[in-house]
Amino acid sequence: MAKILFICSANMDKTLYLKTEHPDELTQECLNEIAKVAKLLGGKGANQARATKLQSTNDEIYFVGCVGDDDNGRSIITELTNVGVNTKGIKVLDKFKTDGRIITVDKNGDNKMMGYGDCIKQLTPEV
Repeated sequence: MAKILFICSANMDKTLYLKTEHPDELTQECLNEIAKVAKLLGGKGANQARATKLQSTNDEIYFVGCVGDDDNGRSIITELTNVGVNTKGIKVLDKFKTDGRIITVDKNGDNKMMGYGDCIKQLTPEV
């Protein structure tokens, strides 16, 4: 049995699936072009920890990162805990909102992404 540690980002991502190609300009009408919305665990570290635990059920998987003291941060901790990742290394920051990404995927599968949040910047050796 191996012990594997991930130290990285944990995000709550919102993906908007568009009925069309990406618009040249964002307008109110663009909202009518959203076919589906998904809210999922994101962040390279959190995704890798989750995927590794799902593939390596006998290994001990640990995640170290920062999330905000909000519903998204609690959801991330719950999701990782539910698949068996040890989340005791997650620091909950009361003055920050959990990091996230807004991802748009057009009808051709092309995506665009923008990120927000400062939790990952708080993940220092001291923390």
